[in-house]
Amino acid sequence: MKIFTGKITINRPRDQVVDLFLDPNHQDQFQEGYERKEIISGDLNQVRCHSKVYFRIGHGTMTLDETILKNELPETFEAFYHHERMDNTMKVSFRSLNDQVTEYYYEYEYSRVQGLWARIMLKVFSAFYKKQGDLRAQRFKTFVEGQ
Repeated sequence: MKIFTGKITINRPRDQVVDLFLDPNHQDQFQEGYERKEIISGDLNQVRCHSKVYFRIGHGTMTLDETILKNELPETFEAFYHHERMDNTMKVSFRSLNDQVTEYYYEYEYSRVQGLWARIMLKVFSAFYKKQGDLRAQRFKTFVEGQ
């Protein structure tokens, strides 16, 4: 339906970047509203691991179902997210530019968007969705480089 991509350079070694990306204890440092992750089945960050991920949104909460599709880190990671109103797949990869610099590439594919308003937003204001991915990457960069 709609794919958004981007990349950002992080001034830290790839192994450190990947470790921080995967650690659920740090997610609140770079994912806005992140509260917690509960594993429903499988092993943390492994293929077929199914989790519930909880976010604070204003005065309410949002819950996403997360399923890990691929984990070939430090090269690549892919997860599917389901919400009652939309589905999306996140693909990320990490490439060492040198011993101290890592390129973080991200792709978000929205495959299902339910509801007229959400469809209009995705079509007309797609820059909003792109900006959300870019902001998430910038917050991650800031967090990692502060470690």
